[in-house]
Amino acid sequence: MLLKYNYIGINVKFNSIDDINSFNRFILELVPRFKTAGLKVAVTLGNNVDKSKIENIVDYIVEE
Repeated sequence: MLLKYNYIGINVKFNSIDDINSFNRFILELVPRFKTAGLKVAVTLGNNVDKSKIENIVDYIVEE
């Protein structure tokens, strides 16, 4: 749908993250698939997430 409607990418945001390791793994697996399609990935992070784990992977980080 992103390509169909000419979006440039997505913003990943969860209201709460119970398992930070699973979240990091999700991002690690998601980003290459989007980049292959030429799409950008932004992540909105809450206070409980260490951005150093994903900052070199995603295109943008938005901090709340």
